[in-house]
Amino acid sequence: MEGEKGDLEKVVSDEASNKDAGKLIDLFEQGDIDAAGKIITELKPSEEVIQSAEVQSAAKARVIECLEYGNTDSIRKIITRFKLSEEFVESAAKAGVIDLLEQGYIYPASKIITELKLSEEVIQSAEVQSAAKAGVLKRLEQGNIDAASKIITRFRLSKEFVESAAKAGVRKTLVYKLLGMSGSK
Repeated sequence: MEGEKGDLEKVVSDEASNKDAGKLIDLFEQGDIDAAGKIITELKPSEEVIQSAEVQSAAKARVIECLEYGNTDSIRKIITRFKLSEEFVESAAKAGVIDLLEQGYIYPASKIITELKLSEEVIQSAEVQSAAKAGVLKRLEQGNIDAASKIITRFRLSKEFVESAAKAGVRKTLVYKLLGMSGSK
């Protein structure tokens, strides 16, 4: 009788844990991080549920999605509530910064670096530096010298690169203007 009662409690507990995990995953997929946090606060799912592969995978997927927009507030909530590893956070943040820089988006990239406290080693890595250079070129092509300048300064790009990028930018602008003028005759 005693063993049956214990088995029944375990089955009920397992079902509740599975429901909690399912709710958390659904909320991540919907992007409702605050509601996921509320479930943790109010329902207090077990550490086993929070650290389950499914919940961790959903949390990591949401972090990656938030990185696309530099949404560090949501990222920090997820990291804290779901105890994501430092290795994952650094790797995902680095990939997010690279993606943003390649598009020339200095502001969200800088926000991620600052708020997630990426190391100087990550910032100066070959991949990040290459993305920063691509971002400078993209912004110069668009005529956005201010954003290009901010990227150059933030990532301490070499003087040689800056001079080369400036020359290439001037050349493209001159060719465009000259061809534009000659085509209007």
